[in-house]
Amino acid sequence: MGKLRICLISNLYPPYARGGAERVVATIAHALKENGQEVFVITTVPSFAANMKALASGGFLRETVDGVIVYRIATANLFPYWTIGEHNVLMRFLWHVFDMFAFETAATVRRILRKEKPDVVMTHNLKGIGFLIPRAIRRLGIRHIHTAHDVQLAVPSGLLFANEQASFIIAFLLQQYEHIVRWLIGSPDVVIFPSQWLRDFYEERGFFAKSKKVVLYNPVEIHGHLVTQDAHVKDAVRFLYVGQLEQHKGILLLIEAIKRFQIASFDFAQDMDCRLQIDVVGTGSLLQKIQKEVQDDSRIRVHGAVTHEKLSEFYANADALIVPSLVHENAPTVIFEAFAHGLPVIASRVGGIPEFVKDGETGWLFDANNPDALCAILERLCSVPQFGASMRINVQRGIAIPESREYIKKLLAS
Repeated sequence: MGKLRICLISNLYPPYARGGAERVVATIAHALKENGQEVFVITTVPSFAANMKALASGGFLRETVDGVIVYRIATANLFPYWTIGEHNVLMRFLWHVFDMFAFETAATVRRILRKEKPDVVMTHNLKGIGFLIPRAIRRLGIRHIHTAHDVQLAVPSGLLFANEQASFIIAFLLQQYEHIVRWLIGSPDVVIFPSQWLRDFYEERGFFAKSKKVVLYNPVEIHGHLVTQDAHVKDAVRFLYVGQLEQHKGILLLIEAIKRFQIASFDFAQDMDCRLQIDVVGTGSLLQKIQKEVQDDSRIRVHGAVTHEKLSEFYANADALIVPSLVHENAPTVIFEAFAHGLPVIASRVGGIPEFVKDGETGWLFDANNPDALCAILERLCSVPQFGASMRINVQRGIAIPESREYIKKLLAS
């Protein structure tokens, strides 16, 4: 396949990123460039001031981020998507209504596409940049590949809580929202699903009826050097949490489980003062609350946001990653990053996670929103010397890590 001009469209793009989806888009952009393709990105502005500046500049601001041309477009809404967490429920509800029919934003995207003339448009999360964009792509006759990252086409927040039943009114509103979005997004030429679970989720709801559907795990880009650890010289069994410090991610449940933790039995404690240690990496609205709550617990260390290189060191020096999510996850990037470092994963049994974390083989699963079950796993693991070393071997043998160059080959062939 010759050189293509490719446009990536995503509601957020680094340095403005909330989770794994934005990191995946950046990884794809860089991998496409390394593959010899021409790449540019269309995304949103991060603030009201930037929105006003973009409007005054013809609807967008153009910059270069790590060698990639990025168009940050103005949005005709109450506030930019990047700041949605700063507003109350009523404001967010109104924002979602405007977002579904963002005609001005779609017009700006259409102007950029006409100017840049891409061969392919690859869309990712569209909430905040507009669900009218797929219709604009179709009218221009450009090949369209869409990647679904979560359930936000059916649930506006993108958060589908495990074991939670919506009220009649909420269920009715969600049904209407889903019907409209399904009509707006239509059937792109190809839809990429990072998990079979997410493909099944959308197929059951009648999305993408005429699209070619492909399950393709998200790529992982490892920064820094892998660090080998020696279990014989460690003074603690080290666990790691990486992610947003938000309630739906289960960080408060994790802290509750740690506070319930008691070392069950250490036959090897006579030779070493072994204890539990957990590193919490990430930021979010709960950061200050968590820092205050754990300030007297030396077992829990909150590091905030760190660089990719530093994060690689955390992965390499931990015994297991913990993903205690309360919502149905698709294919959390942190799981693949952990696997790339040979690190087993302790995770909630939700969404697509059981496709990747095999209980007792490459990690351990527990029922969502159950701190006692998580605590029991931690106690059991801390009573088994060198559990991390043996599990690392299973991870390295049993997991095919989605490497970015191989991902791009499959993506371009889809």
